[in-house]
Amino acid sequence: MKRFQLASRIFAPEIAAATLRLDAVVKALLSLGNRVDVYTTTYAGAKSEWRPGLTVSRWPAKRDAEGYLRGYLPYMSFDLPLFWRLLFAPSADAVLVEPPPTTGVVVRLVCALRRRPYLYYAADIWSRAVAGSAPALVTAALKAIERFALSGAAGIVAVNADVAALCKELGGKNIRVVEQGVDTELFSFAGATPSPLQRAELGLGNRPYLIYAGNASEVHGAEIFLEAYSRIVDEVDFDLVFFGRGTSWQDLTERANSPALSGRVHVNGLLPPEELATWLRGASGALASIHPQSGYELAYTTKALSAFSCGVPLCYVGEGPTARDIRENRLGVVSRYEAAALARGMAELATTAWDRSAIRSWAEENKSIVSSGLKVAQELVAVSERK
Repeated sequence: MKRFQLASRIFAPEIAAATLRLDAVVKALLSLGNRVDVYTTTYAGAKSEWRPGLTVSRWPAKRDAEGYLRGYLPYMSFDLPLFWRLLFAPSADAVLVEPPPTTGVVVRLVCALRRRPYLYYAADIWSRAVAGSAPALVTAALKAIERFALSGAAGIVAVNADVAALCKELGGKNIRVVEQGVDTELFSFAGATPSPLQRAELGLGNRPYLIYAGNASEVHGAEIFLEAYSRIVDEVDFDLVFFGRGTSWQDLTERANSPALSGRVHVNGLLPPEELATWLRGASGALASIHPQSGYELAYTTKALSAFSCGVPLCYVGEGPTARDIRENRLGVVSRYEAAALARGMAELATTAWDRSAIRSWAEENKSIVSSGLKVAQELVAVSERK
């Protein structure tokens, strides 16, 4: 039996894409008979815990008003204590770390001192994301930090070939591509849809709806959906429903309450994944976006994965791997980031007779999180044997 450490600012039960990825890896490691020690942050009453094979150690970190951990100071509030937590932790065969790259730097330093390998889980490349939007000095500094974190790793897991190529440019080695997956049992094709009471509580009545489920920030530019919808709200019978959080949430709420959209756009907070799946199954389609100037076009949006797993077609604003899959497999509609074009795309999504069972089958065959979690776990085991 081997012992592994996981260092991440986010872990279950916090609702985030990283949580789903990492939880799948931990489950796979445990199923292979290993011990796992998770070093993460406190969250909404979640405490440190222990159960056979798994220990979760939590430490307070700075969060924003919505309870989200993002930004340089909050990251430092996790990273600095993490150095000492890992330095004096029980010995481990290898460490798994994911972004931000500052956490990767901490893990590299500790692993050098304690002579153990680490695996870097590259869900995205942060220096690429800020290029063009941040000052050149900031971009250069972040690139240097990311290069240090990646080049010291005994192995890297990249979520797609584009990210893998960037990792190689930054000095990474032993890079394996493991595409992101979705919990196809949780986000199931068969299951409950919103009850009449639930729909009434939102003000939906019997009208069909398109759903935006997840984070909304400057990276996503989700305001474009309301700009597009305002052009056609008097011509279509579907509403828009939002569940999530993020820096754009207040703006979305204010726009939804405007005279033109009030009663047709329903902005709500986060839902647990099992409740979110219920609303996804009942939707005519789902919505997701990546702002064209965000630098995150290489990312595969989790909103798409959860929708496809429920058999729900997607209207996606952006390019990259998500757009490619939609076009090649008839999983929905792709639009550019422009209100008039998006309005047409949303109307097409809502009125087309999609083969929802085919969308679900594609997700089962290509995007299972059980499979991706096992592949990452196997790579971590392999890294531990490269000492």
